[in-house]
Amino acid sequence: MVLPVPCPRCGMYRDDMARMMKEDAAINRAQIVGLMMALLSPIPLMFGMAYDWELTVVMAVVALTLVAYGLIRAFLFNPNAGDPEQRKLLGQKHAVWGEPLNELLATSPHVIQPTDPETDGKPKVK
Repeated sequence: MVLPVPCPRCGMYRDDMARMMKEDAAINRAQIVGLMMALLSPIPLMFGMAYDWELTVVMAVVALTLVAYGLIRAFLFNPNAGDPEQRKLLGQKHAVWGEPLNELLATSPHVIQPTDPETDGKPKVK
């Protein structure tokens, strides 16, 4: 399992981590609220409320606007955008690198070894 942690030196997420975060951001709160409003917009019609059509149309337009906003926001999401200093601090807090990584790899019984020709170039776990 790979958890997205930015590089502690440059603050950038690797391509695979950025792709994973973008996939996770594909559905956001605006889309969910918009879909719920779209499902609830016919309710005024069911109860014969005053201005039922007008209320239904307004709710549906707001719902579709929220869904569109959520889709655009998800499409434009870039985890590497913005100030890298905050991501550097996050990376330094959560990443294991440098000498602590070497010590961890030296003492771990399940170190992933470099690629092995017997496993078609895939890493082999001890």
